[in-house]
Amino acid sequence: MMMKKVKAIVCGLILATAGVTSVYAGPYADRMGQCLVQKTTPQDRMALMQWFFSAMAAHPNLKGVANISDKQAQSYDQNVAKLLMRLLTQDCRAEVKEAVSREGNTAMQGSFQVLGQVAAVDLMQSPDVQKRMMGFTQYLDEKKLEDVMK
Repeated sequence: MMMKKVKAIVCGLILATAGVTSVYAGPYADRMGQCLVQKTTPQDRMALMQWFFSAMAAHPNLKGVANISDKQAQSYDQNVAKLLMRLLTQDCRAEVKEAVSREGNTAMQGSFQVLGQVAAVDLMQSPDVQKRMMGFTQYLDEKKLEDVMK
């Protein structure tokens, strides 16, 4: 029972950081976000996560965590640019035009936040990722956690 609570906390933490900040999404941004999600394949969402991971790995405090070459980063940049161009100018063109004209640039931010969260959930569904994410639980003091969560 305790591990289920810990797993819920971890998933909540990851989802909270995937969006970083909450953005108001009006009805047009919602429609745009739905289109973005519906028009992306699992491979598209993986390309988005590869790009995101590559970008985060550029942070000075994460340099030793992942070794992503400039060539790999450039490939991820190109893949995500191609994906965004397809989504914005073809697959979801009408939804993008309407959302931006009615709700401004926050529509873009809110819609892509939704897509990023969906992509992160896809990534976290991997059994290998789940196992790695739960690795820290072996170092928790379950008794202390049970006492505080009674």
